[in-house]
Amino acid sequence: MIKGGVHTERICIFLILFVLSGQSPATGIEILYESQYGDCVVRGSYNSYRIADGVISVKVDKNNTGDCEVSSVQLVKAISESIRVYKSRNNKLVLKNIFIGRIYKYPHLSKFLQTSAENDRRWNRENGKPDKGHVNYYVNKILYSKQLMKTVISELNILGISLTGISCEKVLINKNKLPYDAMCWLKVN
Repeated sequence: MIKGGVHTERICIFLILFVLSGQSPATGIEILYESQYGDCVVRGSYNSYRIADGVISVKVDKNNTGDCEVSSVQLVKAISESIRVYKSRNNKLVLKNIFIGRIYKYPHLSKFLQTSAENDRRWNRENGKPDKGHVNYYVNKILYSKQLMKTVISELNILGISLTGISCEKVLINKNKLPYDAMCWLKVN
């Protein structure tokens, strides 16, 4: 075990610089945006070890107990601020996807999905799945609605980015046999 000395000082300086940079040394996660809404924290980040993937993540976490919900305004702000910082740090890299995580944390998205499926003749309420095709593709089409994504599209356009689609997986069906949650990415260029 090394006590004191130059080696220990270098490690301490390295860790301090890493903390000040907003990057986690173990994971390479670099925080781009963070805001608190009640017990919820909305965080935009990217993995600097996999930066060529062109993915920003926007995640909602709780500070205490219970689930957190974030409004459309808060989601759009987290996306736009994260992109601004990302572009300022990595202006030559191409952004390809924005991971927004589980949509039940965004009530406007979850409610829109449930209501759309409930009123859609292509959704089989008896079986809890679409009449044709995979449930992931069904959810992608529902959520890639110009009406639903209007503010996201507008903000992305201001930043010189276009929304080209939505990709969701791991769709969950509620007791009413309607889709209400999925893990989703916004596809951009």
